[in-house]
Amino acid sequence: MSKRALVLTLHICCLSICATPSVRAEAKKSVAAVTSPCKEIGFLTEVSNQMRQRLSPLTQNLKMLEDEAAMYSVAAAQTAGQAKLVYTALTALASARRQLLHGEINAAAEQMKGPLRVIEKRVAQLEAVIALRAITALEAQQATTATTGRHWIHTSSDEKACAIEIHTTAATTNNCGADLTAGPHVTAVASELPGLTTLKLMPDSFLAAPKLQATVQGRGTMSSIGNAVGKGVCMTNGNSLGTATDGLGLKELTIKAENTPVDVHMTANGGQSDECEPLKTATPGLIITNKEVAHAICQNRKGEIQAQTPIGIADLSILRADATMQTIAQLLTTGSEDKQATATAKQEAVEKVFGGRDTKVPEIYIKPLKTQTITLQLASGKRTAKISDLGDTNNYAYALAVAFHNNKASQNEAAGKNPKEDETKAGTETPAAGTEEKKDGDNKAEVCTAVEEKDCDKNKCTWDKEKNQCKVKEGAAVICAVIKALLVLAFLVF
Repeated sequence: MSKRALVLTLHICCLSICATPSVRAEAKKSVAAVTSPCKEIGFLTEVSNQMRQRLSPLTQNLKMLEDEAAMYSVAAAQTAGQAKLVYTALTALASARRQLLHGEINAAAEQMKGPLRVIEKRVAQLEAVIALRAITALEAQQATTATTGRHWIHTSSDEKACAIEIHTTAATTNNCGADLTAGPHVTAVASELPGLTTLKLMPDSFLAAPKLQATVQGRGTMSSIGNAVGKGVCMTNGNSLGTATDGLGLKELTIKAENTPVDVHMTANGGQSDECEPLKTATPGLIITNKEVAHAICQNRKGEIQAQTPIGIADLSILRADATMQTIAQLLTTGSEDKQATATAKQEAVEKVFGGRDTKVPEIYIKPLKTQTITLQLASGKRTAKISDLGDTNNYAYALAVAFHNNKASQNEAAGKNPKEDETKAGTETPAAGTEEKKDGDNKAEVCTAVEEKDCDKNKCTWDKEKNQCKVKEGAAVICAVIKALLVLAFLVF
């Protein structure tokens, strides 16, 4: 062989090897173990369980957020000053996350609804077919008396016919046993489901009408058929089974078994792609096909959901970086969100709400609430409830009302007392500022209405050069007014 021929041969071999499709990855344990209709039911049941369990962490987070929103709103109702501002901000943050999480849960549940329904229908159909196929015997009953038959075998008029009923005995108990709950087709689903591309399912023909096979035996020339004297046999009148010279009988009737699962690709390119194979059936039929099952599982085999999380023991550094809290802080301090604000300005707004950059939020405001209780004097009796566990109980509405009453009573009793003495005590009843301060704040709002800078009161107001607007100076009076509005909203929402 010449050198050129050798090079050409090697080149062709290389192309042939490179063009050979890659060997398909070994079947997953959960798939390979599906070898019967019962095991398919076990596999599909576990798949649906895994899909539903994805919502479990979300519902747990929702419960925690409901508890947090209730706890902070009660704390806000029974405090004043800086503490009220902090708890109002935390109430708003927990409420915002709770609402977003509601939407996430609803969207995830809606996405799963269709596929879960397909799986449930498939399981129900498999169970029904298993019950019908679990026939222990197909028994031919005693034939009826012969009558004149239709001209079928011969054109003569002496053809006779008799009817033979076939009775069945089917199982009435579920014989799937451990196949429904044990084995790799169940235990390996949790770890393998996200990476599945091919399934093993019963063929569609298994769910269709069963095929029967009849074995018919006869003897002699069937010139006449007489009365039946044996099950499944028509023969000459007066003869006993075994001595008849002419007869025809149904010897055996069996159901042809089609119990071998087949490979069903969930993803495109014969299971080699990660993209789901499109479902070509436009209108669903009475039978849930294995392609429909594969498509339903493929769409939801991964489904990682990024959910809203509870606030927990959040440090100020975490709250400061939270975009929702930044918006809440701007609304609390200025009454509006500034879209042009820098990242630093947004973080400073949060710091202002919480009393400064060095405020230890968990130690001062959050942790003390975890053990705080509130007493409810009801007609049915006296109750003591932890304010951290009010989210899903009837006590929340009562606790909010009692907290508001206690704070109001405390303010009336402590008129003239310096509110700053109790502001840093989280969850305690701190008196609010005197009525004169409130009036002063209200007057500021009325005074700061000038349309020109020269008329803007410099003591009570400040001139916004960018907006050409006379505005109230940021201070306690403004914050109290914003808090008052948010508390009204809290009473309506919670």
